[in-house]
Amino acid sequence: MALTVSITSQSATIQTGSKVVSGSIVGVNQIDQISAVTLASGDNTIAVPAGVVGCMIQPPVANALNLTLKGAGADTGIRISKTGPMLLNFDTSALPASIIVNSSGAMAAGTFLTVSWF
Repeated sequence: MALTVSITSQSATIQTGSKVVSGSIVGVNQIDQISAVTLASGDNTIAVPAGVVGCMIQPPVANALNLTLKGAGADTGIRISKTGPMLLNFDTSALPASIIVNSSGAMAAGTFLTVSWF
């Protein structure tokens, strides 16, 4: 069964009344493609498998290194959570060949950033 991610939230405390936010991502594959990467210091290029529509990036729970998601080596990128998951949904008409995760230091041997492709 392919991955489906649904997000729903409702707030009744904003000035304009209640607001409902919702959306979903439907993958084309089961999460059976996983990349486990021990990050080196600097840019780490991770190949995007063919036919996926997105991924979830999960750093190690005890990670203390700064992580920056980049589209190309020269990009400034955006800082992502050191320990929480990051969900990416790709434009399927322009699937990237790779993603880059820049790390402020090297991860210890046996420690992995996990990318689950869907």
